Amino acid sequence: MMHSYFTPAFLIFSTAILLAAENPVALASPAAAEPAKPGAPAQAPAPEKPAIKHLGGPRYALNGISFNEETRAISLPAKVNMVEGLLEYALVHESGKVHESFLATPVSPYDLNVVLLLLNYTSSTTFFDFTDKSAGAIVVKKPKLEAKAKVQVTLDWKDPAGQPKTARLETLLLNLDLKAPAADGPFIYTGSMLTDDGVFMAKETGSILALYADAAALFNNPREGNENDDNWVADKTKAPAKGTALTFTLTPLK
Repeated sequence: MMHSYFTPAFLIFSTAILLAAENPVALASPAAAEPAKPGAPAQAPAPEKPAIKHLGGPRYALNGISFNEETRAISLPAKVNMVEGLLEYALVHESGKVHESFLATPVSPYDLNVVLLLLNYTSSTTFFDFTDKSAGAIVVKKPKLEAKAKVQVTLDWKDPAGQPKTARLETLLLNLDLKAPAADGPFIYTGSMLTDDGVFMAKETGSILALYADAAALFNNPREGNENDDNWVADKTKAPAKGTALTFTLTPLK
């Protein structure tokens, strides 16, 4: 059975990204007909120097990110950054808010969002309310979250004996308010946002997956307690040790 991979359509789209790289607002969404409004949620433009490599079949790579056209799974390298203390983030860039993040990665949020766009991920329009510009992004209470914005996050690593381990991200986190493990379920692709002068905030802050709701992050946590900044910690009985290298994988639920 023959498969239709990204080539040549994928390469054509990549070329379009290169040609439009000087207009980040116009590249906020591959289907956008109009520039994004200042302060509104937006998706990132392409990286300045895309270097997409074909790994064979439906598999591709971009600056440390591997992805599959057919399954739309995206994997990137990360490490356990902290297992002690309060967490506001599950994943940040290694130059970001590492003092409050479970994991850190060398991968750019900018590049990650390019891959998300290439694979037709769609960000939620219901998670944050941007109606009151003076108030900024407000987390919507019990929003009706679009299925297309839901992703599963899986971590893979090796224990000290070299045995492979895998776990969904939420199973390694504790909700202090509820005195319980984080609820099973997906995380939400919210797409970050652009400032009035066109700065892509995920790239600026390094924020990738927020546990404490953050409109600058690419992904957010939909669980009860996501508006509390002292609610989330790692489950030290289950989480791999600080410094452990792992693979962080995103899989769309639809």
